[in-house]
Amino acid sequence: MRNKAQTTIEYFVMLGIIVAGLIGMQVYLKRSMQGKFRLAADELSQGIGYSPGATIGFSVVTTNTVESSASERIDKINEELGEPTGDKITITTSDTRFNQDTDRTEQLLSLESEPRRW
Repeated sequence: MRNKAQTTIEYFVMLGIIVAGLIGMQVYLKRSMQGKFRLAADELSQGIGYSPGATIGFSVVTTNTVESSASERIDKINEELGEPTGDKITITTSDTRFNQDTDRTEQLLSLESEPRRW
């Protein structure tokens, strides 16, 4: 009975050591997989895949605003009689036109020119 218990404990200790080793190697396994994915992506895109450090964008925004207004003084007319009352009123009309053009260009550098982030 004592031998059987000792053997079971040895199996659990051995299993614990293996699990601890796998947990410790988790970072290295993850980086290895990421490296393989990046290599596959680079091969598919022939080295011109998107990379934040190797993409440069330029934007030119042009804004045009045209405002115009016109005022006119006219005689006020009595609505009941249809005759001018002698008073003047001012009517103002205004017009605003807004136009915005955006010209966006992107330049994609080679992945070799990307700055190292690690």
